[in-house]
Amino acid sequence: MSQCQDVMRSAVVVCRETDPVEWVAALMRDFDVTFLPVTDRNGTLVGVITARDLVARVVAEGRSASTEAREVMTRRVALCRTDDALRDVEEMMVASGRSRLAVVDANGAFVGVVELGDVVLSGRFASRRDLEPVGAADEFRI
Repeated sequence: MSQCQDVMRSAVVVCRETDPVEWVAALMRDFDVTFLPVTDRNGTLVGVITARDLVARVVAEGRSASTEAREVMTRRVALCRTDDALRDVEEMMVASGRSRLAVVDANGAFVGVVELGDVVLSGRFASRRDLEPVGAADEFRI
């Protein structure tokens, strides 16, 4: 049975809780992401910030671009563990209404992110034998 660690992304762009939202927005733009884990100075996960958070809590409220991430981040982070079964991860996503979960190891340290698409694709395309080649070596049709 596949586990979260099999599909999670461990190379994740993060921001610090003291980073200004202008920097957070630039990171999202430069790395083409809409979700950033937020860490404290020790690297401990303290929240997440999304593009929606920036719109709803910065732009719509007329806050300054120098507002710190901690002032507008979401503090209630939906988590799963590296050894959680993917079926359980999917259920956690449904229950929390989130399409992304922060991943922690057995010690509770933040180690990555898993997205709904990763979970769904891992179950549906367990091997490339399920795919029909349509052209170039890395193009496939379902």
